[in-house]
Amino acid sequence: MTIELKANVLTRLFDLYDETVGSFETACVRGCSTCCTCNVTCTTLEGWLLIDHLMASGALNAIDAMVSRAPARRFQPTVTINQMVALCVRGEALPEESNDPGAGACAWLEEQACPVYAVRPFACRAMLSTVSCHGGGEACMPPFILSLNNVMMQYLEALDRPGASGNVADILAFLAEERCRSAYLSQTWREVEPPLLSNHGFAVLMIPPEHRGPLQPVLEQIQAIFSSVP
Repeated sequence: MTIELKANVLTRLFDLYDETVGSFETACVRGCSTCCTCNVTCTTLEGWLLIDHLMASGALNAIDAMVSRAPARRFQPTVTINQMVALCVRGEALPEESNDPGAGACAWLEEQACPVYAVRPFACRAMLSTVSCHGGGEACMPPFILSLNNVMMQYLEALDRPGASGNVADILAFLAEERCRSAYLSQTWREVEPPLLSNHGFAVLMIPPEHRGPLQPVLEQIQAIFSSVP
């Protein structure tokens, strides 16, 4: 599957997710940016969607500014979600990771709003709350949405093979280099260097028993999206 076809699948998955969670009442509104931190992660495919958007608008140089503003203490994962699930299945210990919510705000933010909102990574879309967390409160996410988020992240990682995952600033720094971007687009890039992580497929979906039935219609729609691509 070409990157263009993968990007089409990605946007359709985003649309499916937005439609699915649209039935839940949330407190999230424009200008509420409490959850917009520098700790957002994404895949190279999600990063490419951002890069492609910026190239189309002639604003590719915005990447350098964004990366330079990204706090040094930003979260950089040591395992992907599919690696984490595989470790759990094998009964192995998960590595300790440091994710400091106080590390800083997202470097994209402008007046508490996102200038790339239409093509924001899934991790940004997945941050939903039924209560307002503005002013120091904490987000409250329905358990079903948490399970849906995990499933979507597993599929997104599997879709973007042999790509990589990492902090969005690190993914964009990689893709901003023409040599790296060309290797990714031609799918000839195989070696991943820290702080990026190689993407993996999955054998098991992380769904608790109580959500398997309710999630089945969404899983069938995800499979339909994948099977519609040549």
